[in-house]
Amino acid sequence: MANLFLAYISRLHQSEDLEFLVKGFVSLIANPLHQTQTYLPASVKRIYFNEVLYIVLWKLISHNQKFLAHLLKGPMLFELIVPLLCELLNTRNNPSMVGMLHVGVFILLMLSGERNFGVRLNKPFISKVKLDVPRFTGTHADLLFLVFHKIITGGLSRIQPMYDCLLTVLVNVSPYLKSLSMITCTRLMHLMESFSTAWYLFAKPTNHYLIFYLLEIFNNIIQYQFDGNINLVYSLVRSKEVFYELASLSEESCLSIFPRARPTFHDKIEEVEVTREEEGEQTIESTQTVPEIQPLKRVEMEEIEITHEESETVPEHSPDHTPSSSGHSLSPGATRNISNIFFVI
Repeated sequence: MANLFLAYISRLHQSEDLEFLVKGFVSLIANPLHQTQTYLPASVKRIYFNEVLYIVLWKLISHNQKFLAHLLKGPMLFELIVPLLCELLNTRNNPSMVGMLHVGVFILLMLSGERNFGVRLNKPFISKVKLDVPRFTGTHADLLFLVFHKIITGGLSRIQPMYDCLLTVLVNVSPYLKSLSMITCTRLMHLMESFSTAWYLFAKPTNHYLIFYLLEIFNNIIQYQFDGNINLVYSLVRSKEVFYELASLSEESCLSIFPRARPTFHDKIEEVEVTREEEGEQTIESTQTVPEIQPLKRVEMEEIEITHEESETVPEHSPDHTPSSSGHSLSPGATRNISNIFFVI
């Protein structure tokens, strides 16, 4: 059965309906920010369904392209983006809000795929919102970079799988950024230094992809927006040793940092079992001495006929000898064929 809710929201197309949805999402998403920034305590009622609200917004952006276009062209885009970034920044160390952090990053990932979003990030940031980022003078792109740097360097270890999503957002918007502040460029180089170290680069099989994303950010900005990004060029030249060390990274240097892997618990168990089996085989070979068996020789005696004439040569029994208990005796003139097979060892 199809989801009727998704079917109906995907058909919304009138500008009045889309504007009503945008205003509603802006007022609800900005509620936690307004609740903390007000001068009168408890004057703004706090809502506690932000995670569900982000999921609805994510689904609406994914299934209704007209709503996405209306949001990117409208004047309330940054009234939605700034509270969203603040919420991501505040929940980066809360284990119970990891799901909402994922959904918020997915929303930004969907928006970064549109050209209008990257172009509009060049708008100067003049908001007076208190954020846990260094003070800067720049654009909304600087705010996006600084918030992502804070999430990566100061977040939980459980959000490490999200690093590629965060850097993908920056890669998507990098060709449209006309100017980045010096603080933002310094934070980018800090990520480059952290991700290019050998101990982190070879800690997991996929960590080297983070270097690819950062290099692509640098290449996009230099190729498409070189004139206005003097700060980034200066930071790259100043940190040139990082790129030289990355280029000269060899297998020998990595092996010096990462010694041979120690055997795991299961490997030790298997090694003990193999040792016990080998010792058992050696014990059996030493204790059980089997004598050497010579091959059997089969000797067949020829058929012997005992006749009456031969029986005369047989000495008679002494009178003291008594016949066998069976009572049978060899009658005169009778013949007996004897074929005996003897096995001599």
